[in-house]
Amino acid sequence: MQKFKNCLKNKQENFIVTFIFLAPSLLGFSVFYIIPFIVAGVYSFFDSSFGASFVALRNYMDLINNPVFRLAVKNTLVFTVISVPLSVFISLGLALILNGAVFFKSFFKTTFILPLAIPTASVALLWNMAFQNRGMVNGLLSRTALPTVNWFNSSWTIIVIVLMYIWKNAGYNMVLFLGGLNNIPKEYYEQAALEGAGKCWIFKNITLVYLTPVFFFVLIMSLLSSFKVFRKSI
Repeated sequence: MQKFKNCLKNKQENFIVTFIFLAPSLLGFSVFYIIPFIVAGVYSFFDSSFGASFVALRNYMDLINNPVFRLAVKNTLVFTVISVPLSVFISLGLALILNGAVFFKSFFKTTFILPLAIPTASVALLWNMAFQNRGMVNGLLSRTALPTVNWFNSSWTIIVIVLMYIWKNAGYNMVLFLGGLNNIPKEYYEQAALEGAGKCWIFKNITLVYLTPVFFFVLIMSLLSSFKVFRKSI
């Protein structure tokens, strides 16, 4: 009984110490995220912040009936369905290539990771300069006698945004996949090769199986990042 009490006391002490160390982060997270989120949720049921009247779900109904909001939701869904699978599989392909015997491996890793260091505003400015009506891409098209394209006001807009998203995020996902590949025991590949297993069987039954946790993590992170992309019209 005394042993049980001592064990319970130690757990309580560990909990108190852990809480003390986490308290600053919990306080900051509550002040800047949780409390504002709750306050915004409460205000969403009123028609204004001060001297407000309770309107129940009217604000949400107005939002749903707003054509701009519906268009934004549609564009976001289309963008997510296209960009997320492409980003995940391209990142996985790059990781598989760089995990093998490749010349200048460090150079290619740095090249793919470099977009992560560029601020999002700078990325948008760079791609806008490249794809605007008098940008670099249309300049190259005009020199090759091909018709120029209004990239940001045509059906090509979604393609440009998807390419920009992949260019910006593929390096991060690639690093995650490389970490997962490096954690797979090499003995499994050697044993499978000795038993005459083909590359497809090894990839399906060893690589993909051990990459499943990383794969789902990359998928979730890609989904969350894709939801942050907002464009009113395509």
